[in-house]
Amino acid sequence: MFLNCEKESIIGVPITEIIHDLDFKKVANTKKNILGKKVFYSKLDFHGYKSVIYIKNHSSLLITFTDITEEENRKLELTELKRKSIDVTQTIINKQMMVAQEIASLLGETTAETKVAILELKKVLEEED
Repeated sequence: MFLNCEKESIIGVPITEIIHDLDFKKVANTKKNILGKKVFYSKLDFHGYKSVIYIKNHSSLLITFTDITEEENRKLELTELKRKSIDVTQTIINKQMMVAQEIASLLGETTAETKVAILELKKVLEEED
C-alpha cells in the first residue's frame, strides 16, 4: 500500500495522476532538486517529507516520500488533549473563584452582623453602669 493505493493499481501510472503537485513540474523545468520538503496531501490523508531529484542522464525525476502520518496524528492528538486539559483547568479556576467570592460574601455578612450584635451588647453594658 502506497499513499492509500494498492501497489498493483498504480504501477505504470504517472505520479501526477495520483498526486497533483506543482513541485514535480518545477524540478523538471528548473532542474533544481527539492529535498525533504514537509507535505500534507489531504485527499490521501498523508503527512510526509518529499524529495524530488532531477536525474540529468535520464531526463527523469526520482521522487521519494518518508511517511510521518502516524507521528503527525499523534501530535494532533496531543495538541487536542492539551487544549482539553487547558479548558478543564480554566473551568476549575472559574468555579474556585466563584466559591471564594461566595465565601468572602458570607464572611462579610456574618462579620457585619457580629459587629452590630457586639456594638449593641456594648451599648447595653455601658447603659447599665
